[in-house]
Amino acid sequence: MKIGILTQPLGSNYGGILQNFALQQTLLSMGHEPVTIYYGHNTIIDWILLWIRYIAKNILRHPNRKIKPPRYREFVLRSKTPNLVNFVLQRISLTSPMNGIDSSLVKSYGFEGFVVGSDQTWRPCYNGGALLYNMFLDFTGDENSVKRVAYAASFGVDNWEYSYEQQKRCKELVSRFDAVSVREISGVSLCQKYFGVEAKHLLDPTMLHGAEFYRAVCGSNGKVNDKVVALYILDMDCEKQQLIDGFCKANGMIPRYIGRRNSDGCYPSVESWLEAFDSAACVITDSFHGSAFAIIFNKPFIAIGNKARGMERFNSLFSILGLRGALVESTARPLACATQDWEAVNARLGEWREKSIKYLKEGLV
Repeated sequence: MKIGILTQPLGSNYGGILQNFALQQTLLSMGHEPVTIYYGHNTIIDWILLWIRYIAKNILRHPNRKIKPPRYREFVLRSKTPNLVNFVLQRISLTSPMNGIDSSLVKSYGFEGFVVGSDQTWRPCYNGGALLYNMFLDFTGDENSVKRVAYAASFGVDNWEYSYEQQKRCKELVSRFDAVSVREISGVSLCQKYFGVEAKHLLDPTMLHGAEFYRAVCGSNGKVNDKVVALYILDMDCEKQQLIDGFCKANGMIPRYIGRRNSDGCYPSVESWLEAFDSAACVITDSFHGSAFAIIFNKPFIAIGNKARGMERFNSLFSILGLRGALVESTARPLACATQDWEAVNARLGEWREKSIKYLKEGLV
């Protein structure tokens, strides 16, 4: 089946890129043909203007120059984060870039089904205007032959953020879905209370694969540096920095900040980001996906709660895997890695992985 995937834009978010890659790989293993719908903020007008500037500056002034602007598809992506984009272009199947999504998408690509998810696809503040309704597949209209599946779609929070009109429209749209699953436990009750649909609680797509899968992706040999702590902090402040410095000093650890811009102003590659998790002795992060990969690689870790980006994601995942001790909701005390029973965690994760893949597979039959 040819399947269109609708998720958040693939930009500088390592977790967002990898959850989409992981979902595509899962669908491929089931025999499907997944393609991610690429929409962005750069327009064809921007690309045309780039070519006009190129012609004016290079061809007229410096005719021997061989560097040309990228193709439109690459321009939309590369204008953001070139090292991350290399991963997207090489490993993720994409539609042509688009700024709006409409009914022509179904026919032009021959899509027989759509999967929406994950990464806060159903949170209104992250999906403004018409995009929120796109995330509920409004552009498929009344087409009965098209499969509609929500896989681990996320509201991000446990409170209701929809307006009356948004709720009314999305309730109507979600009733057409063949299967609905959410990433957080609270999403089950939100779907029942406000949409009137039964939703299944499932894993984030990144967790559908294990450590060996990601080691093959990044070329890691699994060797660990016992003195290095991997630090993936999205929202650094003075308080967090002091706690991290205190942790490193108390434990004799060397900090390795990952996901930050290099000296050339570019973000490191996705592969190097993954390898940094695998080679570290432990992890400190305020990111949901940072926590997910610490778990996948079985690293002792500390998750600093990030309320602005949504705490429910942390609470839900740690609850089902028995990892409550890893979450620090207050920065008022020194950081310390909790000891984890990884055999038990992996057993729970394996059960959830099996359940999640089965649900996705059955939803697309």
